[in-house]
Amino acid sequence: MSNLISVVIPEPVLASVRAHIAAINAELNPYLPDISQDTLEGLPKMADGREPFVGKALDFAETNTQFNPPFMDVPELRKDLDAYRALTPVFYELEQITNRVKVAYTAAGSEAYTVSLTFYNTLKQAVKVGIAAAKPLLEALRPLFEKKKSTGQ
Repeated sequence: MSNLISVVIPEPVLASVRAHIAAINAELNPYLPDISQDTLEGLPKMADGREPFVGKALDFAETNTQFNPPFMDVPELRKDLDAYRALTPVFYELEQITNRVKVAYTAAGSEAYTVSLTFYNTLKQAVKVGIAAAKPLLEALRPLFEKKKSTGQ
């Protein structure tokens, strides 16, 4: 068995991290809209490659107002682009942290589950060969294992 992760994160560190996350959330929350996932999926996306296009279009819209359609809100376009530019480094920094936490979370869960499966299978073999002390342990674990297995989790 490989050991991809072997850490004990002290509770004060976890508490501090959760407090920092709560502080970030509280500070940014007033500026983050509540938009449904369905609505987000239907929106056109501006990746880094499109940002120069939007910036140049805004520059032209501000200096060539005769081409702006009457329904176009140029100050709102400026506001949106400024927000996008301000949020970009925050997004990437949080994404890097999230990805590293996800790797550690996935590795720790995988290792814990794999070792637990080994123990569970060992209990099954012990019951097969007639070791009575293994049967109540297996019976206690079986419903937990089969419940998760049947729901696909």
